[in-house]
Amino acid sequence: MPWQASIADARAWWEARRKLYNMALVLAGLGAFACYAAVLEHFSCSGVNCAGNVEDTEITLFTIFFQGLGYLVAMAVANVAFSLGAVTETFIRPKNAMRWRRTVFALGLAVSVALPFMVPVLVALQFAHSH
Repeated sequence: MPWQASIADARAWWEARRKLYNMALVLAGLGAFACYAAVLEHFSCSGVNCAGNVEDTEITLFTIFFQGLGYLVAMAVANVAFSLGAVTETFIRPKNAMRWRRTVFALGLAVSVALPFMVPVLVALQFAHSH
């Protein structure tokens, strides 16, 4: 029975942090979208000074809705991965559960927040490489 209590404790610990995790994902998504818009603006043609050729790329209400919907799906997948945090203790059985939880949470949060920024970085690299 003591292991069942620790599984319940692990689940409670992780669930207490889910709201923080999702808030960080929302902020990362908004920040990444702002960076994406800035990249498109930087590489778009305007007047005589044309840094790139992004004439066919534009941000509309439809694209915002579509990308937002896609990001919600990505957040759902991220939340499934987040739920695995408590499950890892069943297999790993760390000696110091609190240190394990804090470390895995911090690493998972860092990766989850950084991942959305890969889109504007890759788009910028693609445009920079093509010109």
